[in-house]
Amino acid sequence: MRALWKILKFGLIGAGSLFVLIVALGLAGVLDEPKPGGAAKQAATGRQAAASNPEQKVLPDSFATLIANTGCSSRYTDEKKADIFASRYRNHRMIFSGTIAEVSAGSVSLKIMPDTLISDIDIHFRDPRAGYNLVKGQRLTVVARLTAAGGCIANYKADQGEIRGEPMGGTAGQIAEEPSPKENKFADVAAIKPAVDHLRMAADWQKVEITEAKHRAYDLTLWYKAGVLILRGQPAADARRVARTILAALIKQERSPATEQVSLFVWVMQHARGVTGAKLVREYGYASYDYNDDSLSYTACTGKSWFGC
Repeated sequence: MRALWKILKFGLIGAGSLFVLIVALGLAGVLDEPKPGGAAKQAATGRQAAASNPEQKVLPDSFATLIANTGCSSRYTDEKKADIFASRYRNHRMIFSGTIAEVSAGSVSLKIMPDTLISDIDIHFRDPRAGYNLVKGQRLTVVARLTAAGGCIANYKADQGEIRGEPMGGTAGQIAEEPSPKENKFADVAAIKPAVDHLRMAADWQKVEITEAKHRAYDLTLWYKAGVLILRGQPAADARRVARTILAALIKQERSPATEQVSLFVWVMQHARGVTGAKLVREYGYASYDYNDDSLSYTACTGKSWFGC
């Protein structure tokens, strides 16, 4: 009996020790095992946050598209324009390239559209000293977050601006020199004059006049013959034809109007006389080149335009 008791005693102790050991190992495994959804869940959460945060994205839309959807020239109702801006553009980042119209250490105003008088958008920099060395007239590219839509008078607004690349058209921090008394308006006339001279004239055209031909800035006027009846839609077609001829001439010289950010305007006019015989000039409209989306557009002179007619 005594021997049997020893066997049972030691057997129970061994079984108890084995049980304790198993429980301890199990707890250790639970403690060492990664928590469900730990790193993976954090990574997924980070991706989801980045996807839902508009500041992490840069919209591919051009500024011309933004204006067509939400600006003064949009054909949509004011209510629809506001909804489009709120859902697609507000608090989203876009790339803005234009000429510096106004600048301070902490902000810049850019002229982006060719037919804009002063500027299109006001941008506040993320770095309050980012604009310190910029100068007016430079070409600048900025990535910024849109905060407010523009209108027929008010500019678009953006913040958290960051400069991309180097400004063009001037040296940052350079002391301005005294401007020349008279800038040559025809410094680059040789680039387009042969194309104008060989342009096939329509029967009702009087002449195509080059009024400005600087490098990257060209302005021409198509004159109709006095007294000739001009049909509806004809000025738009003729202005675009002349503009395409100028662009083709530049491309033939291995130049890139879009990359060089060329400004091109072709006006359509006609000499006329008033009821008392006074000499008048009738402005039909103008074709303009938009280097932002490499396109031509025509604006008719309706009397409502801010740009010259």
